[in-house]
Amino acid sequence: MLTCSGGLKHDPYCCADNMDRKEIDDVIFEINNFMSLGGRTIVDATGSESIGRDASALREVALKTGLNIVASSGPYLEKFESTRIHKPVELLASLIDKELNQGIGETDIRAGMIGEIGVSPAFTQAERNSLRAASLAQCNNPPHGDEYPYARVAATG
Repeated sequence: MLTCSGGLKHDPYCCADNMDRKEIDDVIFEINNFMSLGGRTIVDATGSESIGRDASALREVALKTGLNIVASSGPYLEKFESTRIHKPVELLASLIDKELNQGIGETDIRAGMIGEIGVSPAFTQAERNSLRAASLAQCNNPPHGDEYPYARVAATG
């Protein structure tokens, strides 16, 4: 039960177990520990199948535990993405937009955030394009729709 959370907070990759795909029952065990400490929501920044995103598994865990799980969308580092990241910027943006508004893959499970968008130290052209695509998709999907009435007045003059 979260006995080494301090170290994990600063270096989540220090524990190889964190990087392996787990059985649903093992994930549920860990989530129950998290929830017993007051946790109610997890944001999964695994925005691409190339690094293990599984929207159906996220739904299954959420339904079995009652935990709020926010899925994400977007390409990761070029070395993990293969040909997906080499698509035109506008097409990448439309794929992200589809996952936010219609569903991930063939599911009706919608992503609730864009990211983690991978940018390596080499910052390749494909990674630049994925960052641009994420920015374009964000323009069509503002982070919230709630504004104070005077904010609209200030914005319109």
